[in-house]
Amino acid sequence: MIIIAGDSWGCGAWTDLGPRPVNPNIPNDKPLLHGGLAQFISEAGHNVVNLSVAGGSNLQVARRIETWLERNPDVIVSNIIILQTEYTRDQRIKFPEDYDHIIHANSLRDIWISRFYQRLSHISTLSNSCVTLIGGMSDTFWFDDINREYPGIRLACQSLTTLLIENNPRVQYPIFSWYDGGYLSLIADIKNRIPVEEIPVLLKNLDHGYDRENLLYEHPEYFWPDGRHPNEAGHLKLYCYLKDNNYI
Repeated sequence: MIIIAGDSWGCGAWTDLGPRPVNPNIPNDKPLLHGGLAQFISEAGHNVVNLSVAGGSNLQVARRIETWLERNPDVIVSNIIILQTEYTRDQRIKFPEDYDHIIHANSLRDIWISRFYQRLSHISTLSNSCVTLIGGMSDTFWFDDINREYPGIRLACQSLTTLLIENNPRVQYPIFSWYDGGYLSLIADIKNRIPVEEIPVLLKNLDHGYDRENLLYEHPEYFWPDGRHPNEAGHLKLYCYLKDNNYI
């Protein structure tokens, strides 16, 4: 069994019509045009379960996988493929003590993403399988040897966006959040806690997030019709990249 997990980027290729469903398995004006990576892997003859859910945060996605493994202890899992999303979504999961450790613009990012990777390492042990990490809506950290710091994880693609647009799985300036309107209170919390010399770093992060969102609209060959998610062609390119590099 291969498990796919992530947010809406892991669900598949989206139409630009109608609101996003909470559960992608419940039709809502047929929002998915194609099952994406999971569908391509299934059509290649593998058993696949897709645990991705639109709007999910990294730690919520990790918990969904853990719950599935707990409920299916007899299923042999060969690979768990995860598309990382914005670290800022984990503001929903309350860790009040984390805010006491904000000393620079990226403090919460480092804490929350590292916690996510620790959970993935635990999932690898729990499932006795490899966790394959892909930068989806959020890029990943770069590691020369991620398995040394987080056993059981292998980094397949730091940035799906740069893989699709530039044919390069790495990205020079990783984007960890688009910082849209839903994060205004979090941005204010960070701004109010960091030294004044860190304000330019925070503003640069916001600009980079805005630039990433605009970049997708400039490449309809991979992000049409909604301009926010990889389309069928994008998922096919990801599938071929993973297959050609022996990640699946």
